[in-house]
Amino acid sequence: LASLQVRVWDAAACAMQCMRRVRAAPQCAAFSPDGTLLAVGGADGTTLLLEPDSLTELPIRPSAPHAGEVTALAFTPDSALLAVGYADGSVEVHSAFAERGAREPLRLLGAHVGAARSLDWSEDGSLLQSCCEGMVLAWWDVEGGGERIIDAEQVSDVEWATWTAPVGWPVVGILPQLSDGTDVHGVSRSNGRHLVATADDFGKLNLFAYPSAVAGSACRVGAAHAGHVSNVCWSCDDSRLFSTGGADMTVLQWRVGRTNNRLDPIDMPVGVSRAFDNERG
Repeated sequence: LASLQVRVWDAAACAMQCMRRVRAAPQCAAFSPDGTLLAVGGADGTTLLLEPDSLTELPIRPSAPHAGEVTALAFTPDSALLAVGYADGSVEVHSAFAERGAREPLRLLGAHVGAARSLDWSEDGSLLQSCCEGMVLAWWDVEGGGERIIDAEQVSDVEWATWTAPVGWPVVGILPQLSDGTDVHGVSRSNGRHLVATADDFGKLNLFAYPSAVAGSACRVGAAHAGHVSNVCWSCDDSRLFSTGGADMTVLQWRVGRTNNRLDPIDMPVGVSRAFDNERG
């Protein structure tokens, strides 16, 4: 994502595939699991649905403009529903294929005390997990009407299709000592569910075993960004990690060693310091 631009890259060729200018600065994006849709959330509170291969805007709008910027997006595993989180803490669920004339949310799930920062669906698409900048984790019974689930024991055995929240039992060990969680900007569990990567305030990409349920867990560390790392995500086959820099405004891709989980940047720009394969712990 760039200022007023959305870009799609060919990771293998390290080349841009297509680009599109948009009306408001993109804040977040999400591909549907079936690969047919790309949702882009804007600073003006709108969500666009684009065709990934060409970035053609589809004649559907899943939601009407919101008062706050879009801060998080997530599709259900079957790609039918789209959860949208906003800077004012509210979370909505929309049909990903709604017509232009029907943009009211299917479910209005309520609000967090801070901006929504992550959204994760259960495997069956019936429950939604959300986390805000205040590090408050919430669960919503979307299929049952959108009620908030108060008792954490009710979701203790839920299989989550993704995990991007910085808090929760499976990721207790990802936070540095004395951290309140705000210095971890991005979290992404591998699709194979054996690793979890984090992007932090110190320019580092950190790779943990998943689940990481022991405080202060050891990890592999990769450092190539010039400032804080704003987000991280896995490729579909878990062979690569992608990280986005804040101050350096770069997108890097990393190769993950199959046997030792070593992190190596792919086609790293000239002049970037090589500080890889360190360990924390």
